[in-house]
Amino acid sequence: MMPAIPFLDSGSSGPATVSRPAATVSFGASSSSSGFGGIVDAATSLLAGAPGDPWRDHLLSLRLRRAVAPNVDVLELLIAAVSTAPAIAIADEGSVSLKGSDGSDTSVFKGKVDGIHDRPNGLRLVTATNGSRELAQARMNRSFEQQDAGAIIEALASELGLSSELAGDAPTLPRFVVDDRSSLYGHIARLAALSGHLACIAADGTLKVKDPAADAEPTASVAYGVDILDFALGGRAPHTAAVQVTGEGAAGDQGSDAWYWLRKDPASNQSTAGSGTPLRTFSAGALRSAESVETFAAAKLQRASEAATRGWLVISGAPQVEPGDNVAVSGLPQSSLDGTYRVTDIVHELDVRRGYRSRLHVVKAGAGAAGGLADLVGGLL
Repeated sequence: MMPAIPFLDSGSSGPATVSRPAATVSFGASSSSSGFGGIVDAATSLLAGAPGDPWRDHLLSLRLRRAVAPNVDVLELLIAAVSTAPAIAIADEGSVSLKGSDGSDTSVFKGKVDGIHDRPNGLRLVTATNGSRELAQARMNRSFEQQDAGAIIEALASELGLSSELAGDAPTLPRFVVDDRSSLYGHIARLAALSGHLACIAADGTLKVKDPAADAEPTASVAYGVDILDFALGGRAPHTAAVQVTGEGAAGDQGSDAWYWLRKDPASNQSTAGSGTPLRTFSAGALRSAESVETFAAAKLQRASEAATRGWLVISGAPQVEPGDNVAVSGLPQSSLDGTYRVTDIVHELDVRRGYRSRLHVVKAGAGAAGGLADLVGGLL
């Protein structure tokens, strides 16, 4: 008779002190097979699905990386490659949800299988991606006239059948050219950054444009010694003291018919945020008004200020956190590092050995802010 293993024993009548790490995976055809049984079956049952679900009996680990545009989201599923394993094929659609510390399931991914790789040790790696991969692969040539940045983003996403959730306050662009030197996802990241926004693929597969406000309500609050398992955070001298942005044309004050005019003196379409050195200069040909140039300059400076304090956190699983969200951090040994951080990308890892962890790459939200403007992706341009 096999001795009971405490952390796998589900027969205890006492109350659970922690929530079990769990994932619900849905890809490919279903099977009623129970898989290995024994210790392996008990371990994998902590990970996925309900009894009789082949993913429950064969999933050994899960890794999901989600990031802001133009980076691509990737899901990796490691399963036992036996005859009773889940039946899956390239282009199968599916989804993943994870169970957080509150015990509720939260959807974190919806996409398609794009790779199946068998290994000699009896394991199989299944990879899947979402609309971020399709946008990163797609290229086209098209011009837009007198449309705001949000409408252009929506049009580009619709080319691949993706719906969009847009933020407000996008600048109207007299002319914007999408060319095949960059992917659609790269153009979307650039368009979002023009108004200090960022873009990512939401858990439901929607293209989401976010306004990363420094004072936005944190999606999660984590404390050192409670939720934070490991961290590396630190500051450095800002590499930018001031940003000067120059727009083009005269459409902002001379009407839309003047979109092709070139100014002899760019001063009326030029804005500087910050002061001192080093000064960084940028040309933003899509911006034709003084207001939009000023907004972009402030966003670029804010991005540089926030990047001066950055690092990563490993926390107990937090499926509710998405790229671009704020998290409140407290109780760090160096109290000066406590505060609100913005997530640039997040990696969810779930396996039978270490349970469920989330690794967050972060920057200090609003660091050095003047007026509360916060931008993360201005440097993508």
